[in-house]
Amino acid sequence: MDFLKSYATRSWLVLMLLTLTTMAVGEQGLAGPGAMSLVLLMTLFKVERIVHRFMGFSHVTGLMKVMMWLFVILLLATISGGYMITQG
Repeated sequence: MDFLKSYATRSWLVLMLLTLTTMAVGEQGLAGPGAMSLVLLMTLFKVERIVHRFMGFSHVTGLMKVMMWLFVILLLATISGGYMITQG
């Protein structure tokens, strides 16, 4: 199992596992704040993995990194807010 020695391969496998978990949550019809929080936390972890590891943001410092995280937080907050509005 030499292919598991690569950090990129291990990251890709984790991303696939998180994607399958997200799909399972949707397929099971799970809803509510708990399911939403789980999916958003998985999304946040996936964003971190993809942006920092695969897009090279691990070498970025300062304002660009702050702006990227503010964008991600704003996006997830907007999704959460929309979900909460539709729930009642």
